[in-house]
Amino acid sequence: MSECAKNPGIDGCSEEGEEGGESRGENEEQPAAEPLWWSATKLILALVFVLGLIYGVLKFIQKKNNLFSNTRQMQNLGGVPLGQNRSVQAVKIGGHVYIIGVGDTVEMLTEITDEETRKQLLSGEPDHSVDNENSGKQFHQLFDKQLSLMKENRMRNGRGKDHTDE
Repeated sequence: MSECAKNPGIDGCSEEGEEGGESRGENEEQPAAEPLWWSATKLILALVFVLGLIYGVLKFIQKKNNLFSNTRQMQNLGGVPLGQNRSVQAVKIGGHVYIIGVGDTVEMLTEITDEETRKQLLSGEPDHSVDNENSGKQFHQLFDKQLSLMKENRMRNGRGKDHTDE
């Protein structure tokens, strides 16, 4: 046997061997190629893992924002859409709760002064103590009451005139 065959680490042995003219690269085994279905499965699993991480990070950020939003002085309590680009929103500013109308302009409709209504809005839970038959009547009474308060406020502020000129 030749010296390179016994000890391939010697200088000058990295070239073609003396016997048979075979190179070292041809003697090494090539790794078998992965099947296509296995590569696709690994790709899908990696994608699901990355999407799961993104979802988890977004949930974490959302929880952190909710913790910080309780300490803010101004907070949107919710709203009801009334049509295209129009809604009524409940907003807490400091210790006061206001109902505002949002459309082409933003206008304060009223301030909630009833302590029970304020607590209900601030807790974020709807009042389920009222049954469905009486809820329509109570809503109508509450709506009429708030509407009359708004009319009185406008009359006091000198805005009770017809605004068709504007």
